[in-house]
Amino acid sequence: MLDESEQLQLLTPDGKRQWMSEDKYGGTMLYYQPPSKAIGNLNTISYLPIRIRTADLDGNNKLEVLVIQNHDRTRRLMTQQRIFSSGQIEALAWDGLGLAPAWKTRTLSGRIQDFAIGDFDNDGTNELLIAVVTKEGAVIFTDAQSSLVAFDLKPAR
Repeated sequence: MLDESEQLQLLTPDGKRQWMSEDKYGGTMLYYQPPSKAIGNLNTISYLPIRIRTADLDGNNKLEVLVIQNHDRTRRLMTQQRIFSSGQIEALAWDGLGLAPAWKTRTLSGRIQDFAIGDFDNDGTNELLIAVVTKEGAVIFTDAQSSLVAFDLKPAR
């Protein structure tokens, strides 16, 4: 799971933390803003966690954890604003001590919104399909732009 500070945590079945990342993962523009209880207080926003997937991508009967790592130009120091410049998908595998990087995609310009794994072209091999927002459409009279990027996932032989 991703905690409120967007650090990746691995929990045991009884809910105890077994491992926590030093790096921040995720990074989304989706948030909720609970109503303020005090008059004159600024409402703080809480960002929603981004999807994490698990899959056995290398055929070793062990699941890898796939997580988005969007890079914020403000280094997440600004709590009310985010400016994502690039992102990548990272696969992490359990090595007995923690989740260690197994591989990652190249850095993609823009913000990764979501991803999926499947055999999208029916060739018998899974692909990683990534939705990338290359231009935000937050300002009036601007158009958003996005792309779908696909990577072949070939299991090790």
